[in-house]
Order: sequence, then C-alpha cells, then structure tokens
Amino acid sequence: PALWFEKDVVMPQVQASVWKNRTSGEKVLFLTNIAETQAEVKLTLYLSYYGISEKQLPEGFVVGNTATLSTTMLPLECRAIELFSKTR
Repeated sequence: PALWFEKDVVMPQVQASVWKNRTSGEKVLFLTNIAETQAEVKLTLYLSYYGISEKQLPEGFVVGNTATLSTTMLPLECRAIELFSKTR
C-alpha cells in the first residue's frame, strides 16, 4: 500500500546522522542527499554532545567548540565519514 498525503511533505534535502558501534565505540557520520539535484552542505557537529575530540576528526572539518564540514554532495549521494574513537 502507498502513503498518500493531501499536502506536500517538506524535509531537508540532505539528511545527516551519527551512528555509534555498540561494541567498539567507533562513530560514523552518514550524509545522504535525497534529492535529484546537487546540494551545498554546511554541517555543524557539537563535539561534546557526540563525545568526539578534535583528534578524532578526518581532514576537511574546521574545528572550534564545534566541528563544521562544508562540502558539495552530488544528486542522490550517500557518504559515510568515520569519526575515529582512537587517535591516529
């Protein structure tokens, strides 16, 4: 069965979530562009909320009290970014 709505459903073009491995504690940031058009993304992570230190972030993040990632996502692109639980 299909879902039918009387009005348009509006949601952000890019969805983001952080997942944590229950056993190892490693974290992964998932970004998904759900649209058929390119998207400019600026994502801010509050490091203390996710229990992440600056040393755990891959290149590309601008760090302060928060970590900000600015990137371009292709249409329908899904990206996984590892946020390491161990320093490298």
